[in-house]
Amino acid sequence: FGLQLANPSMSEALDQLQHWTHADQPRQVAFINAHCVNLLHQKPDYAAALQHYDWLLSDGFGVRLAGLALSQPIKDNVNGTDLFPALCKRLEPEATRLFLFGARPGVAEAVAEWIQKNYPALQVVGCHDGYLQGDQEERLLQQLQELRPQLTLVALGVPAQELWLTRHR
Repeated sequence: FGLQLANPSMSEALDQLQHWTHADQPRQVAFINAHCVNLLHQKPDYAAALQHYDWLLSDGFGVRLAGLALSQPIKDNVNGTDLFPALCKRLEPEATRLFLFGARPGVAEAVAEWIQKNYPALQVVGCHDGYLQGDQEERLLQQLQELRPQLTLVALGVPAQELWLTRHR
């Protein structure tokens, strides 16, 4: 469907993401599942945005089946749910600075508390829910520039999160 999916193992994905937390330029990573592929046909702006991402990771059984059908087996199901705690563990010794953006009010804060409880050396430098009103988006962007997190996790749902990241890279 015109997507160039990366095919790393979970360990390779963690290595690359850890490396990118030290990079001078921002990188964008998205998870692609069967629902995402369906949306490509309905939302051309989403399809266009994904063309500029640095890494598209396979997520889910549907993508795994597509890989088998194309004789390009997927090494691992590198999805956000499995990757997130492993990434926290990997980045903790470096005291990586994280920013959490998205979801319902209170969710990012709860995730920040979970991180601090389980990976206390990680620095959650800020968080904001996904409901921006008025000038909140501009203030959020200003806050991100000031805080300079090494990793910003965005959870706005597909395709809103990919489009938001594309607009504000």
